[in-house]
Amino acid sequence: MKYRLVFLAVLVMAVVAAGCGGEEFMTSDMDANADPNGYTLSIAATPDNMNILTGGAITVMVSVTDPAGEGVDSAVVTITSTMGALAETPVTTDADGFAVTTLTAPTMIGYGAVVATYKGIQAVVQIDFWSGASGDEAAG
Repeated sequence: MKYRLVFLAVLVMAVVAAGCGGEEFMTSDMDANADPNGYTLSIAATPDNMNILTGGAITVMVSVTDPAGEGVDSAVVTITSTMGALAETPVTTDADGFAVTTLTAPTMIGYGAVVATYKGIQAVVQIDFWSGASGDEAAG
């Protein structure tokens, strides 16, 4: 439970930091799934949308916890994306079960999925890549 609160705190800090960039559509997407043995994989993307005209990077955070809710150290998590470019994959969790990478925007608009995989567990977030002047509605 403690590590889930830390994960949420990191997510909130990332949202606040991303919100300082002037984009109007700064939101986050998060997904978590568990296997039958009680291991849980979580993924979060902040922001979950990006204006391709202004560029930048999306922070992708993953967390792996064991059946007791403790972070899994050195878990190797594969991350793939259908759009954009990931800075690092796979990623390896730290002693608290967390790992972070970034996703840079592609040159075209559309919806992409970022998938994290750990020992058969998958978690997915959706990213909206749009274009337009700041304040325009997101394309899609």
